[in-house]
Amino acid sequence: MDLQDELGDIIEQWMGHNQAQTELSERAGVFQQILGGIQISEDEVHRRIESLNWKRTDEIQIYVFRQDTDGIPGITALDHKLEQLGDAYAVHHENNLVLILNISTSDTFLFERELRAILEILEHVCGRSPAFTDIFQLKPYYELSKVAADYGCDRKDRIRDIESALIPYYFTLIVENALVGFAHPALRQIREYDAAHGSRLYHTLEAFLQCERNYVKTAKALFIHRSTLLYRIDKIAKLTDIDFESPETRFHIMMSFRLERFVSAGNNILGSC
Repeated sequence: MDLQDELGDIIEQWMGHNQAQTELSERAGVFQQILGGIQISEDEVHRRIESLNWKRTDEIQIYVFRQDTDGIPGITALDHKLEQLGDAYAVHHENNLVLILNISTSDTFLFERELRAILEILEHVCGRSPAFTDIFQLKPYYELSKVAADYGCDRKDRIRDIESALIPYYFTLIVENALVGFAHPALRQIREYDAAHGSRLYHTLEAFLQCERNYVKTAKALFIHRSTLLYRIDKIAKLTDIDFESPETRFHIMMSFRLERFVSAGNNILGSC
Protein backbone atom coordinates (compact mmCIF):
# COMPACT_ATOMS: atom_id res chain seq x y z
CA MET A 1 0.00 0.00 0.00
CA ASP A 2 2.81 2.34 0.91
CA LEU A 3 4.43 1.68 -2.46
CA GLN A 4 1.17 2.38 -4.27
CA ASP A 5 0.69 5.61 -2.33
CA GLU A 6 4.25 6.70 -3.12
CA LEU A 7 3.79 5.87 -6.78
CA GLY A 8 0.52 7.80 -6.81
CA ASP A 9 2.25 10.84 -5.30
CA ILE A 10 4.98 10.68 -7.94
CA ILE A 11 2.42 10.48 -10.76
CA GLU A 12 0.42 13.33 -9.27
CA GLN A 13 3.53 15.50 -8.94
CA TRP A 14 4.57 14.68 -12.51
CA MET A 15 1.13 15.52 -13.87
CA GLY A 16 1.10 18.80 -11.95
CA HIS A 17 4.55 19.71 -13.23
CA ASN A 18 3.66 18.70 -16.78
CA GLN A 19 0.46 20.75 -16.67
CA ALA A 20 2.36 23.77 -15.35
CA GLN A 21 4.92 23.42 -18.14
CA THR A 22 2.14 23.12 -20.73
CA GLU A 23 0.43 26.24 -19.44
CA LEU A 24 3.74 28.10 -19.44
CA SER A 25 4.44 27.03 -23.02
CA GLU A 26 1.00 28.23 -24.08
CA ARG A 27 1.58 31.63 -22.48
CA ALA A 28 5.03 31.86 -24.08
CA GLY A 29 3.46 30.98 -27.43
CA VAL A 30 2.67 34.66 -27.85
CA PHE A 31 6.23 35.10 -29.11
CA GLN A 32 5.67 32.47 -31.79
CA GLN A 33 2.41 34.12 -32.82
CA ILE A 34 3.97 37.58 -33.14
CA LEU A 35 6.86 36.21 -35.20
CA GLY A 36 4.39 34.34 -37.40
CA GLY A 37 2.37 37.47 -38.08
CA ILE A 38 -0.76 36.16 -36.35
CA GLN A 39 -3.10 39.00 -35.42
CA ILE A 40 -3.48 39.36 -31.64
CA SER A 41 -4.98 42.28 -29.80
CA GLU A 42 -2.63 44.53 -27.90
CA ASP A 43 -4.44 43.82 -24.64
CA GLU A 44 -4.15 40.07 -25.17
CA VAL A 45 -0.44 40.31 -25.92
CA HIS A 46 0.27 42.36 -22.82
CA ARG A 47 -1.87 40.07 -20.67
CA ARG A 48 0.06 37.04 -21.78
CA ILE A 49 3.42 38.79 -21.44
CA GLU A 50 2.55 39.86 -17.91
CA SER A 51 1.51 36.28 -17.09
CA LEU A 52 5.20 35.44 -17.61
CA ASN A 53 6.07 38.07 -14.97
CA TRP A 54 7.47 40.33 -17.68
CA LYS A 55 6.78 44.06 -17.65
CA ARG A 56 5.98 46.19 -20.67
CA THR A 57 9.08 48.28 -20.00
CA ASP A 58 11.48 45.32 -19.73
CA GLU A 59 14.35 45.32 -22.22
CA ILE A 60 14.51 42.34 -24.56
CA GLN A 61 17.13 40.85 -26.85
CA ILE A 62 16.76 38.16 -29.48
CA TYR A 63 19.30 35.45 -30.26
CA VAL A 64 19.03 33.49 -33.50
CA PHE A 65 20.82 30.17 -33.94
CA ARG A 66 21.07 29.44 -37.62
CA GLN A 67 20.35 25.93 -38.82
CA ASP A 68 21.14 24.15 -42.04
CA THR A 69 18.35 22.35 -43.88
CA ASP A 70 19.32 19.19 -42.02
CA GLY A 71 19.60 21.06 -38.72
CA ILE A 72 22.58 21.60 -36.50
CA PRO A 73 23.32 18.42 -34.53
CA GLY A 74 21.96 18.71 -31.03
CA ILE A 75 20.70 22.26 -31.31
CA THR A 76 17.00 21.38 -31.16
CA ALA A 77 17.66 19.82 -27.77
CA LEU A 78 19.00 23.13 -26.49
CA ASP A 79 15.65 24.82 -26.04
CA HIS A 80 15.21 24.08 -22.35
CA LYS A 81 18.92 24.34 -21.61
CA LEU A 82 19.03 27.87 -23.05
CA GLU A 83 15.87 28.85 -21.22
CA GLN A 84 17.50 27.82 -17.96
CA LEU A 85 20.39 30.23 -18.53
CA GLY A 86 18.20 33.29 -18.01
CA ASP A 87 14.66 34.63 -18.03
CA ALA A 88 14.16 33.47 -21.60
CA TYR A 89 11.89 31.51 -23.91
CA ALA A 90 12.87 29.50 -26.97
CA VAL A 91 10.71 29.17 -30.07
CA HIS A 92 11.26 27.76 -33.55
CA HIS A 93 10.60 30.02 -36.51
CA GLU A 94 11.63 29.62 -40.15
CA ASN A 95 13.79 26.62 -39.29
CA ASN A 96 15.69 28.71 -36.74
CA LEU A 97 15.98 28.31 -33.02
CA VAL A 98 15.08 31.73 -31.59
CA LEU A 99 15.69 32.73 -27.99
CA ILE A 100 13.89 35.76 -26.51
CA LEU A 101 15.74 36.98 -23.42
CA ASN A 102 14.49 39.45 -20.83
CA ILE A 103 17.70 41.32 -20.09
CA SER A 104 16.01 43.44 -17.41
CA THR A 105 15.53 40.36 -15.24
CA SER A 106 18.53 38.27 -16.31
CA ASP A 107 22.23 38.33 -15.53
CA THR A 108 23.35 38.86 -19.12
CA PHE A 109 27.04 38.41 -18.28
CA LEU A 110 26.50 34.93 -16.86
CA PHE A 111 23.97 34.10 -19.58
CA GLU A 112 26.34 34.93 -22.42
CA ARG A 113 29.28 33.25 -20.72
CA GLU A 114 27.32 30.00 -20.61
CA LEU A 115 25.98 30.57 -24.11
CA ARG A 116 29.49 31.01 -25.52
CA ALA A 117 30.52 27.73 -23.93
CA ILE A 118 27.60 25.97 -25.64
CA LEU A 119 28.37 27.59 -28.99
CA GLU A 120 32.02 26.58 -28.65
CA ILE A 121 30.99 22.96 -28.22
CA LEU A 122 28.70 23.16 -31.24
CA GLU A 123 31.34 25.08 -33.22
CA HIS A 124 28.64 27.50 -34.28
CA VAL A 125 27.53 31.11 -33.87
CA CYS A 126 24.38 33.07 -33.15
CA GLY A 127 23.18 36.55 -34.00
CA ARG A 128 22.13 39.00 -31.29
CA SER A 129 19.69 41.86 -31.77
CA PRO A 130 19.98 45.30 -30.18
CA ALA A 131 17.94 45.73 -27.00
CA PHE A 132 14.33 46.87 -27.37
CA THR A 133 11.18 47.18 -25.23
CA ASP A 134 8.24 47.11 -27.64
CA ILE A 135 7.23 43.46 -27.92
CA PHE A 136 5.40 44.24 -31.16
CA GLN A 137 8.82 44.95 -32.72
CA LEU A 138 9.80 41.32 -32.20
CA LYS A 139 9.71 40.52 -35.94
CA PRO A 140 12.03 43.30 -37.21
CA TYR A 141 14.50 42.66 -34.40
CA TYR A 142 14.40 38.99 -35.23
CA GLU A 143 15.35 39.90 -38.80
CA LEU A 144 18.31 41.94 -37.47
CA SER A 145 19.42 38.92 -35.46
CA LYS A 146 19.30 36.78 -38.60
CA VAL A 147 21.47 39.26 -40.48
CA ALA A 148 23.91 39.32 -37.57
CA ALA A 149 24.06 35.52 -37.52
CA ASP A 150 24.49 35.18 -41.29
CA TYR A 151 26.82 38.08 -42.05
CA GLY A 152 28.50 39.04 -38.77
CA CYS A 153 32.25 38.72 -39.07
CA ASP A 154 33.59 39.26 -35.58
CA ARG A 155 36.12 36.43 -35.52
CA LYS A 156 36.71 36.84 -31.78
CA ASP A 157 33.16 36.16 -30.65
CA ARG A 158 30.58 33.50 -31.44
CA ILE A 159 27.80 35.91 -30.42
CA ARG A 160 27.59 38.41 -33.26
CA ASP A 161 26.04 41.86 -33.32
CA ILE A 162 24.49 43.67 -36.25
CA GLU A 163 27.36 46.20 -36.34
CA SER A 164 29.82 43.60 -37.62
CA ALA A 165 27.32 42.36 -40.21
CA LEU A 166 26.15 45.53 -41.91
CA ILE A 167 28.98 46.06 -44.42
CA PRO A 168 29.14 42.40 -45.57
CA TYR A 169 25.33 42.42 -45.79
CA TYR A 170 25.28 45.62 -47.85
CA PHE A 171 28.03 44.30 -50.12
CA THR A 172 26.08 41.10 -50.70
CA LEU A 173 23.03 43.11 -51.73
CA ILE A 174 25.15 45.24 -54.07
CA VAL A 175 26.89 42.27 -55.70
CA GLU A 176 23.65 40.32 -56.14
CA ASN A 177 21.47 43.19 -57.37
CA ALA A 178 23.65 45.90 -58.90
CA LEU A 179 23.29 46.54 -62.61
CA VAL A 180 26.47 48.67 -62.70
CA GLY A 181 29.78 48.65 -60.86
CA PHE A 182 29.95 50.74 -57.69
CA ALA A 183 33.73 50.79 -57.22
CA HIS A 184 35.38 54.19 -57.62
CA PRO A 185 37.04 54.42 -61.08
CA ALA A 186 40.27 55.68 -59.47
CA LEU A 187 40.99 52.20 -58.14
CA ARG A 188 41.06 50.70 -61.63
CA GLN A 189 43.40 53.46 -62.82
CA ILE A 190 45.75 52.88 -59.91
CA ARG A 191 45.76 49.09 -60.34
CA GLU A 192 46.64 49.45 -64.01
CA TYR A 193 49.44 51.91 -63.18
CA ASP A 194 50.83 49.57 -60.51
CA ALA A 195 50.76 46.63 -62.93
CA ALA A 196 52.61 48.64 -65.59
CA HIS A 197 55.22 50.23 -63.31
CA GLY A 198 55.59 47.78 -60.42
CA SER A 199 54.52 50.48 -57.94
CA ARG A 200 52.36 50.24 -54.81
CA LEU A 201 50.00 53.15 -55.19
CA TYR A 202 46.87 51.02 -54.58
CA HIS A 203 48.09 49.85 -51.18
CA THR A 204 49.40 53.33 -50.39
CA LEU A 205 46.06 55.00 -51.07
CA GLU A 206 44.18 52.54 -48.86
CA ALA A 207 46.62 53.03 -45.98
CA PHE A 208 46.54 56.81 -46.42
CA LEU A 209 42.74 56.91 -46.10
CA GLN A 210 42.70 54.40 -43.24
CA CYS A 211 45.12 56.68 -41.37
CA GLU A 212 42.77 59.61 -42.03
CA ARG A 213 45.31 61.32 -44.35
CA ASN A 214 47.87 61.59 -41.57
CA TYR A 215 51.24 61.47 -43.32
CA VAL A 216 53.25 60.51 -40.23
CA LYS A 217 50.96 57.61 -39.31
CA THR A 218 50.71 56.41 -42.90
CA ALA A 219 54.48 56.42 -43.42
CA LYS A 220 54.93 54.41 -40.22
CA ALA A 221 52.22 51.97 -41.23
CA LEU A 222 53.86 51.41 -44.64
CA PHE A 223 57.43 51.45 -43.28
CA ILE A 224 58.46 54.09 -45.77
CA HIS A 225 60.01 57.56 -45.49
CA ARG A 226 57.62 60.51 -45.35
CA SER A 227 59.09 61.96 -48.55
CA THR A 228 58.35 58.68 -50.35
CA LEU A 229 54.77 58.87 -49.16
CA LEU A 230 54.46 62.49 -50.33
CA TYR A 231 55.71 61.47 -53.76
CA ARG A 232 53.20 58.58 -53.99
CA ILE A 233 50.20 60.66 -52.89
CA ASP A 234 51.16 63.38 -55.37
CA LYS A 235 51.38 60.74 -58.11
CA ILE A 236 47.94 59.38 -57.14
CA ALA A 237 46.41 62.87 -57.18
CA LYS A 238 47.79 63.65 -60.64
CA LEU A 239 46.83 60.25 -62.00
CA THR A 240 43.23 60.17 -60.75
CA ASP A 241 42.17 63.74 -59.87
CA ILE A 242 40.84 62.46 -56.54
CA ASP A 243 39.45 65.24 -54.36
CA PHE A 244 40.92 64.26 -50.98
CA GLU A 245 39.00 67.09 -49.29
CA SER A 246 35.63 65.57 -50.20
CA PRO A 247 34.21 63.33 -47.42
CA GLU A 248 31.89 61.67 -49.93
CA THR A 249 34.80 60.81 -52.24
CA ARG A 250 36.90 59.42 -49.40
CA PHE A 251 33.97 57.30 -48.21
CA HIS A 252 33.30 56.03 -51.75
CA ILE A 253 36.93 55.01 -52.18
CA MET A 254 37.17 53.27 -48.80
CA MET A 255 33.98 51.31 -49.47
CA SER A 256 35.37 50.45 -52.92
CA PHE A 257 38.47 48.91 -51.36
CA ARG A 258 36.32 46.74 -49.12
CA LEU A 259 33.93 45.86 -51.93
CA GLU A 260 36.78 44.75 -54.20
CA ARG A 261 38.23 42.63 -51.41
CA PHE A 262 34.79 41.13 -50.80
CA VAL A 263 34.41 40.20 -54.46
CA SER A 264 37.97 38.88 -54.80
CA ALA A 265 37.35 36.64 -51.79
CA GLY A 266 34.51 35.03 -53.73
CA ASN A 267 31.87 36.77 -51.59
CA ASN A 268 33.27 34.89 -48.60
CA ILE A 269 31.89 36.96 -45.73
CA LEU A 270 34.51 36.08 -43.15
CA GLY A 271 37.28 36.36 -45.69
CA SER A 272 36.23 39.89 -46.54
CA CYS A 273 36.21 41.31 -43.02
